[in-house]
Amino acid sequence: MVDILMVGGGGDPRLVNAVKETICRNFSAAVFPGASALLPALPEDYMIHEFPESRWSFPQQSILVCKRGFSPPPVFSRSACAVGLLSSDNHPAAHFLKTQRVKAVTCGMSVRDTLTFSSLGADSAVLCLQRSLPMLSGAVQEPFELPLKLSPGYDAYSLLCLSGILILSGKSDRLSILNC
Repeated sequence: MVDILMVGGGGDPRLVNAVKETICRNFSAAVFPGASALLPALPEDYMIHEFPESRWSFPQQSILVCKRGFSPPPVFSRSACAVGLLSSDNHPAAHFLKTQRVKAVTCGMSVRDTLTFSSLGADSAVLCLQRSLPMLSGAVQEPFELPLKLSPGYDAYSLLCLSGILILSGKSDRLSILNC
């Protein structure tokens, strides 16, 4: 199971909603806090923590999804196996991940970003993993490009973060769920 921690303040509702809706619709998942957390058993795939600073530690593999309006959580204890996803221009998040000794994976439209779009149009994009990426399991995902269909009003950062979550958790074979 992988913990997805939405970190960085209360903003960025599009990102939070995209992660919750996509992951819960396609995988075994629970959201904390929230009504969907009332499950008879723990999910096999993901646990999404909307306000992770209210929990003391995360023993599972963790992906920290850094919101755009980032402010560091007041108390935070990460798992031993954690990776952060952030926009390359989110300097407060980069500083936070560095001080927490969490490996960072950048998402954005720069040639320096690990996850980007090599092509981006009104209704289509080509997702690009620009360099090898170690997954939480220790295996390595090699670079690739994947064409995607997009619906109007998509959020590029949310799609890149969702891609990062799937790749890091070893589910890159399921990236087609991002076709809108």
